Amino acid sequence: MTDQSKIKKDGRDENGEYGVDPDETVVSIGFGQSIVFEGFNANPNGVDYVRFIRDRDQKELVYWDSEEWYDNPEEIMGAIMGCIQHGANRRGKPDPREF
Repeated sequence: MTDQSKIKKDGRDENGEYGVDPDETVVSIGFGQSIVFEGFNANPNGVDYVRFIRDRDQKELVYWDSEEWYDNPEEIMGAIMGCIQHGANRRGKPDPREF
């Protein structure tokens, strides 16, 4: 699996590429987007991060790690649920121009 410490904030790896690791689980949420998280093989103890990607190019749109939801669970879970309901972007609602 890709070392998450090598993933830049915009979702690119050390080579400047976007993508999904083979050990990640990808679930389409509609809006041309998917939620991505560690699969059991990558982390049998649970999930350390959740991210949303744009399907057409796998660009990471938003990312939260377990420290963030530990420190502020209601806000982070609310943001994650909002992304599932409306898609992920800076305004919290899907922007058809992005797809």
